[in-house]
Amino acid sequence: MARPKKSSVIIPVGPPVSDFPSLSFSLKQAASVTGVALWHLRSAIWSGQLIAHMAGKKQIVLRADLEKWLASQPVIHRRRRAA
Repeated sequence: MARPKKSSVIIPVGPPVSDFPSLSFSLKQAASVTGVALWHLRSAIWSGQLIAHMAGKKQIVLRADLEKWLASQPVIHRRRRAA
């Protein structure tokens, strides 16, 4: 009995993963996305300012928590030049 031929038709299953916004980030990804040093993110987690969750052995930060923490950071005001 002959084997059936393998189908060469590719069935699309949905958009690529890169088209979906990330719901969470690893600490390294969060540092890369925000431009904040990894050490600063870890310090914020240790002090309780930033919430992190454990996914297995990995710490992750939810996008909403990261955005909230970034918005809570102090704003730097520039000095006005003397006229």
